[in-house]
Amino acid sequence: MPATRFFHRTTAGEERGVAGFLLALGMGYTFSNMSQSLLPKVRFSREMRACKKIADDKELKEKLDRTYRTRGVHSVRGHFLSESVRVDPHVLPSLAKAFQDVAERAWITESFEAFVFAAADINAAVVPAEDRNLVILSSAAIERLAPEELNFVIGHELGHALYGHLSLPVSAVLEGGDKVAPRQAMQLMAWKRHAEISADRAGLMCCGSLDVAATALFKTLSGLSIAGFKCDPHQFAGQWNELAAEVRRTGSNRHWTATHPFPPLRMKALLMFWQTDLAAEMIPGAPGGRPVDEVDREIDQLLAMMDPLAREDQAETGGADPLLREFLLWGGLYIAMANGVVDETETDHLRSLVGHEMLAKALAEEEQDAEAYYHRFEDARRNRQKPLAALELHRIFSGLAAIAKADDAVDDDEITALQKLAKACGVSERFVDSIL
Repeated sequence: MPATRFFHRTTAGEERGVAGFLLALGMGYTFSNMSQSLLPKVRFSREMRACKKIADDKELKEKLDRTYRTRGVHSVRGHFLSESVRVDPHVLPSLAKAFQDVAERAWITESFEAFVFAAADINAAVVPAEDRNLVILSSAAIERLAPEELNFVIGHELGHALYGHLSLPVSAVLEGGDKVAPRQAMQLMAWKRHAEISADRAGLMCCGSLDVAATALFKTLSGLSIAGFKCDPHQFAGQWNELAAEVRRTGSNRHWTATHPFPPLRMKALLMFWQTDLAAEMIPGAPGGRPVDEVDREIDQLLAMMDPLAREDQAETGGADPLLREFLLWGGLYIAMANGVVDETETDHLRSLVGHEMLAKALAEEEQDAEAYYHRFEDARRNRQKPLAALELHRIFSGLAAIAKADDAVDDDEITALQKLAKACGVSERFVDSIL
């Protein structure tokens, strides 16, 4: 299994041996004392919404339920007792301590048992047995991760179990006999990516440190295990900005098949959650300052870059297509500056389209005149590898027109600015008139 597939859940056809056996089971469970655990409070709200959408699709839910009923746990604990090594506090005291720390931080009181299987890559999973929960770790995870980093890995896996993720056998449905419509397949894969955001938050809660979580993610994704190395979460998350620009440049829709979010996106999402008031309330050292609902909306926009259905939904509800956000940012600022007066309602609407961080960064740049913003719009168009389709042009100029109308008046300067932007994209003035 490649090191870049962090906590990747394969199916039986993808991998053999102990790891393949446990990951192909497709069974799920929840803890009985969820009300006592802190983990449910940090679950990604957009993941719960995605789960509800799946439940509301009767045909899809029937396929998932049917697959779930036919996939049972057959002597799971006996299998691990025979094919892997059980963690004993006298043999692996550091690992035993990591489990104890996780249980105390998350208020988890059920008994669980740990096993280690031989594998060259860092990996982990969780499965239910008859009277306990089993957390399975690869030997590489034990050898390369510090005890506090193991807390993150263990918390991540227990988060999957606590949130009921294993009760949705998505991979089995997609590869099974039941045919799934393309839109349903996209919906299932999008939910899996949302589920990873929830599990990462559970891991953060259990290790209690953003730096530790970042280092655990980095080691797992890079395959590196340098003595004393500590990953800077801000630097790691900063890689997302370059990746996002590259995705927007190519205009690709191929990422919907990924089971996990882009690694820098995961780090970015953890960093954003760390800055919420909810995190500050629950984790010592978290700075707080942002409402979690606002942050969840912005993370949802980041994830939409991997999901064609989310792009479609956001555009239909007046939001911004995430692959077109640069056009909306620079074009919106150009229109807002067209008459020399930037109305607060215009910047508020622009912020709702492109997000707080993207707008704040643009406004912090030294060049803040209309022509500079127009040239940045042109740069975005030139850098776009895939030509803008008619639907994308409609989405861009519908958004820009909404910004012009935000102050309840579209003056001649703003119309001229819209026409100039349209000309830069090779469309006529009549196109602007039809949008307005």
